[in-house]
Amino acid sequence: MIASTMHYSKEEEFPSTMLKYYLIGLYSVTLVFICHGWNEHPDNTRGCKRYEDPELCSIFPMKKINWKEINKTIIFVQNIYIRMETREKILGYADIKIETGTPSHGLFVDSNPEPETTEMMKVSLEAVAASSQIAYEYCTSELLRREECGEKLRRIKLWKTALRSGCQRLGKICMKEDVYSKYRSIDGSCNNYMKGERGQSFTIYGRLLFPEYMGGVRDPRRSVTRQVLPSAREVSAKLELNSIPDQMRSWAVLFWGQFLEHDMAHTAMSKMIHTGKPIECCDPDGRAFSPRYEHPFCMTIKVPPNDPYYSERDVTCLSYVRSAPALGPDCSMGPMEQINQATHLIDASQIYGVTKAKSDHLRNFTKGLLSVTHLTNSTILEISKNPQSDCQQRKFNAPCYQSGDKRVNTDPHMTAMYTLWVREHNRIAAYLADMNSGWDDETVFQEARRIVIAEIQHITYNEWIPSILGTRIKTEYRPDIDPTVSNEFATAAIRALNSVPIGKLSLADEEKKHTYLHKSIDLLLSEMYKNKFTGRRLYYIGKPREVTYGVDILSVDIQRGRDHGLPTYNDYRLYCGLSEAETFDDLRPIMLPKAIESLKKSYKSVDDLDLIVGGLAEKPERGMFGPTLTCVLKDQFERTRGSDRYFYSNPDQPSPFSHSQLKEIEKVTLARIICDNSEKIEKIPPKVFEIVSKRNPEQSCDSKHIPRLDLQAWNNERYTYNHVTS
Repeated sequence: MIASTMHYSKEEEFPSTMLKYYLIGLYSVTLVFICHGWNEHPDNTRGCKRYEDPELCSIFPMKKINWKEINKTIIFVQNIYIRMETREKILGYADIKIETGTPSHGLFVDSNPEPETTEMMKVSLEAVAASSQIAYEYCTSELLRREECGEKLRRIKLWKTALRSGCQRLGKICMKEDVYSKYRSIDGSCNNYMKGERGQSFTIYGRLLFPEYMGGVRDPRRSVTRQVLPSAREVSAKLELNSIPDQMRSWAVLFWGQFLEHDMAHTAMSKMIHTGKPIECCDPDGRAFSPRYEHPFCMTIKVPPNDPYYSERDVTCLSYVRSAPALGPDCSMGPMEQINQATHLIDASQIYGVTKAKSDHLRNFTKGLLSVTHLTNSTILEISKNPQSDCQQRKFNAPCYQSGDKRVNTDPHMTAMYTLWVREHNRIAAYLADMNSGWDDETVFQEARRIVIAEIQHITYNEWIPSILGTRIKTEYRPDIDPTVSNEFATAAIRALNSVPIGKLSLADEEKKHTYLHKSIDLLLSEMYKNKFTGRRLYYIGKPREVTYGVDILSVDIQRGRDHGLPTYNDYRLYCGLSEAETFDDLRPIMLPKAIESLKKSYKSVDDLDLIVGGLAEKPERGMFGPTLTCVLKDQFERTRGSDRYFYSNPDQPSPFSHSQLKEIEKVTLARIICDNSEKIEKIPPKVFEIVSKRNPEQSCDSKHIPRLDLQAWNNERYTYNHVTS
């Protein structure tokens, strides 16, 4: 039986993880009050009154609900969150905080919630808490399955409740200038001018399947045996994947995937509600706090005592803070959803930012240029003026850079990729400004940005996707296609690239590369296309007292999938039209024996498998992954292209590229971008996503095998837009 069809008793459903530690101990009287239900109102079952909404009354026929009860519940949970200020002050008095240089600090920098997120978080938490209470009170009495309960809750809109102020910030009305704008918006809005919020930054992730939470609203799912799922670290440590080196693909496949992820998805972790401070869930030595010092938003990853890596370092706790929730565009109750801080489209938002304020901060406002740091005969990214916020402070005091996304500092190779594209923007902008003297700074900036986005889109769909999926995607634009990034894509499928075999870099090597980044951009870029995958990857992060331990990214990704309510691997097999595994032995046709054995050691049932784990364990097919992750990736990239009104090849955008401009864009390869923006690289394989071989030998950057984009096609004197036909 699939886990999503299981039922749980009241005792198992309540209390929810987000509030349990706060309620237990501090508000035991309140807890008893909730568990026994509050005032039973006999008139709830007597049909709708004149002042009540008939549709609302029909949601729970056996025990009718009214707006008075909904608002009463909302006010109740609001009071609980108000009282949480005391709890957060206690943590402050106890000096429970994230210390600079710890793994928690690194994770916080990568998932730091922006002000727009924290503004949405409080009302979203209150809506989720109220939904959880209503689900407990009404769904249990009607014996509803979780999906049925969640769907009914989503019919309850918050516009008529005490949370209506949060609804007023949702949605986007597009003006005439938005509809006919030649350039896409910075925040992704009005790409679809009928539903302006589609694709916009700071909106929720979509879903391929209805979320699966224990209790139907927010608590992580359990095993089909009703027990807690195995520790994410236990699963990760035992997982055996194919260790045979990939003889075809280079590291560039991985790093481009990460670069693309930064463009399309950025999940934020929660902050403290009242103090606005980051949340620490484990002490700096990797030990768990006592329950009184654990914030309700913590969902720590337990490390088994016999862990092959952490036990030697006496680490028993890996910090994980639950992701920031957000309201959907319909402003309804229901299961918890998570916010995407990035735009949902491929639009180079990691380079240009996702708000106008951020974009303006990155600009030079001279000849359309982005701000950079100038060195002798070289340029690197602008040095951050806020390293505590933008970077994890490293052992060697490496410089901290700024770009459109704080994950620019994730590792040196990613920093090099960002540097490459900032240089490309400035290279194009300088050429356009010289060629078209009548263009002002804004025109040059927008035209250069437009070309850069087109180049990234072309490389993604013409080079990278065929390498990773084994097939091309050529979806035509349709305004009814929804671009919203799926939770499954952001939380599992694209994240799986972080756990494919790639090899391991030492802490010292990583730090030296960050320290001398301005001297080693060429080295980092060349590593991407010269190296093949060889083994599991761990990120090594500094720690106080000169001790280090690694953050197992796969453990974090598994935990995030559970936090986000992703259903099971088997559920996605069925969604993708694949066979369901009833036993572990049914996995033999699609997984290697050692992978199946490792899964048996962790999970009690094949129906418990996490999506990212089952997906990684599958044998690759035509592309880099097995059929399940390929299905999720393919779905997203088809929708991303088909929904983008401003996709570079779409003739239906307000001002499409001319025939001659399209021909130039279609020449672009990642090899050409590296040739044009590195300092000393003179030879490179034409196919950067493949390793160097006889069929893909290094060629001179001046070779016809690595064609140049001729920017003369953008000469203002012959600048025309012709309708492009397919």
